[in-house]
Amino acid sequence: VWTINTVKLGLLIDNFNKTALYQNTVDINFRVTGLSEDSSATVYFELDGQPIYNVPFASTDTTKQYRLAKQSHGAHLLKVYATTRLGIVDVSSNIEYLDIMFREEGNNTPIISWPYDPASLVLEQYRNQDFNYSVFTPGQDVSEIKLTAKLKYINLNDGQEKVEEQSWELTSDWNKVVNDQFIERT
Repeated sequence: VWTINTVKLGLLIDNFNKTALYQNTVDINFRVTGLSEDSSATVYFELDGQPIYNVPFASTDTTKQYRLAKQSHGAHLLKVYATTRLGIVDVSSNIEYLDIMFREEGNNTPIISWPYDPASLVLEQYRNQDFNYSVFTPGQDVSEIKLTAKLKYINLNDGQEKVEEQSWELTSDWNKVVNDQFIERT
């Protein structure tokens, strides 16, 4: 006799305004779905690639809240996910990325929010990919940005061509954010 358990663990972020500018703490409401009765998961929070918090989440819980402390001026990438153990197997949820924009009074540096982890991006050839981003330039009604794509072709000895390098830039007048397939956070 075999018993098969299936679990689809999900993480939901509730009612978060991705385009807001924050000057103080930020409350993040979250919940885990797919837990069986009497089971639990652990929800993990990482900010700018560093673990900052984890909390247990029971199947009887509805929604919990995490209060993120005030951060320095700029966009800060928050990664949130959950894990649970089913027998001897660890199960992970989807990963939610929030690029939260914090503004300091008097700081006029533009902020570009790009809620993606470049290391985990998977792009498929011949498929369109949408990238959502937000831009805020203090003191200006309109933020000017420049999107460019660069390809460099090399002619090989056998007459074939290959792509050697590809980069995508998202820039404002003052701040280069994406270059050579990684984000430079300044």
